[in-house]
Amino acid sequence: MAIDPELLYIEILETILLATLDSQFWKPALQKLSLLTGHQYAALLYYDKGNAHLMTDSLLFDEKVFTAYRDVFLAIDPAEKILTGLPVGQMYRDREFLGDKFIANSIYYNEFHHPNDLNYLTSVKLGTVNGYATYLSLMTANEAAYPQPTQFDLFRRLIPALITASQLHARFEHLRDTIKYQGAVMDNGIYPVWLVGHAGKILYANTRAENYHRASHSAIWAVGAHTLSLNTDTKKLRQAIEQATRTEARPRAGLCYTAGRQAKPILVIPSPSIPGAACIIIPEPFLTGSAFMELFNVKPAENAVAELLVRGMTPDECALHLGVSITTVRTHLSALYRKTHTRNQSELLLIIRAIHS
Repeated sequence: MAIDPELLYIEILETILLATLDSQFWKPALQKLSLLTGHQYAALLYYDKGNAHLMTDSLLFDEKVFTAYRDVFLAIDPAEKILTGLPVGQMYRDREFLGDKFIANSIYYNEFHHPNDLNYLTSVKLGTVNGYATYLSLMTANEAAYPQPTQFDLFRRLIPALITASQLHARFEHLRDTIKYQGAVMDNGIYPVWLVGHAGKILYANTRAENYHRASHSAIWAVGAHTLSLNTDTKKLRQAIEQATRTEARPRAGLCYTAGRQAKPILVIPSPSIPGAACIIIPEPFLTGSAFMELFNVKPAENAVAELLVRGMTPDECALHLGVSITTVRTHLSALYRKTHTRNQSELLLIIRAIHS
């Protein structure tokens, strides 16, 4: 029985709408989209070029293929430079931009695409949120027919809906994170928290922060009128605040310690809800694993990887211990880097060890 493209088109629109609220619907949306447009494979990718992380919400091919692309072949992908320069919503087709002759002689296609049953690529940038560019990529199988012009036209019709869905999904996720963060961090009543601007001016302080200052006599201050001063290296604290509040580049989490024989960690974390602001946290008493999960909105599976890393395991050993693939562990690691505003495993471990000391 023939499939009615218009009915499938409506089904995809409905599934895309559901995906704005729940990311698990992206995969069925991609499956229907592939069928509609004459492609056999699809992936929704988030790419932060500055940090060289590439993550995926859903993909319709083997995880090993994705891992090989991220770790090896991304660096020589001829589409990467073109796609990053295209405006949001413009369709990219490799045959149109590269040509059949280039593709036939390309090391990238001959060593990566074709051995993995991937042939032609169609992709579109859906937007950039929090430094991560979102791309939807569709691929044909080696022996599959090249999509018809009418199929590309149907895909083009869906691009505005896909852009809107991607942006709404990101905003809803950001809102959820902000609500969780507000309850878990700013008003937790467990440890001192200050919200500061780029120059370190205090924007907010919870009750524990006020009590901390009274007990330590480290500063006299007032919200909105004074710059935060703690018993630590002032230059290091200022540098940490500057990198956590910067807006011209991706902000980064920082760490310094109080002075004295019993040094305590001072976490400097970019605020998820206020651009150009940072949260200063002194985890005293030290945070538990569950508090770490709340602080950074870390999922249980991601926290399990973090705890094993602290124990000295490598990513490969984590995968073996947890009974999951190395791809899954790397996906969790990418999520941890993004949520803790760190760039690599060393920076991540500094933050985690400071919290769990």
